[in-house]
Amino acid sequence: VVEFLAIWILARRIRRHLASLGFFEALNYGFTSPEILAKAHSEEELRVAIPIANPVTSDYSVMKPSLLSGMLSNVQHNFAHKRKDLRIFEGRRVFRMAESPASADPRLETGVKEDIHLGILMTGSEVDEFWQGKASLVDFYSIKGTLESVFELLNLSGIQFQPGSEKSFLHPGQSATLVLQNRPFGCVGRLHPRVEKNFDLDQ
Repeated sequence: VVEFLAIWILARRIRRHLASLGFFEALNYGFTSPEILAKAHSEEELRVAIPIANPVTSDYSVMKPSLLSGMLSNVQHNFAHKRKDLRIFEGRRVFRMAESPASADPRLETGVKEDIHLGILMTGSEVDEFWQGKASLVDFYSIKGTLESVFELLNLSGIQFQPGSEKSFLHPGQSATLVLQNRPFGCVGRLHPRVEKNFDLDQ
């Protein structure tokens, strides 16, 4: 109960902070279809996705191993309606097949690993109410600055942005891995052109 309360308090602080920066929270289901996941992830990344035994519909037949596909679907919907200056975030539990044996962690007895992820996504132009000239497009440093403000809120220091990422959905030359105490815990960067094309994101 104490652990859950601590997580809830941290999540509420992050939500309020991102909202104060002009971000809107995305509220998506924890299930999706293999076809939607495949638009964002590689075959290797899809191997950890967990199928639902008796899905109500094929559109919700697997549990989401990440937040990416849902958030990109949100962006695709907004782009279709000519809304391209977007700031969205989502925080929720994701599920994937456990890689470690159950004996190593009692929580993995079901063969399912459960984590809490935070996804932040920016598109379009930089928004500055005091700037009267032509707005520049958001870039790697735009979202890096947002992440750093979240880390500062949580009193986290020593986080490194190491160039490059193993994630197939990120642009190989415009991405970084987040590392704390020599342990990778996240990634940031521009979407891979293949993923942009799959979701019809022409920015």
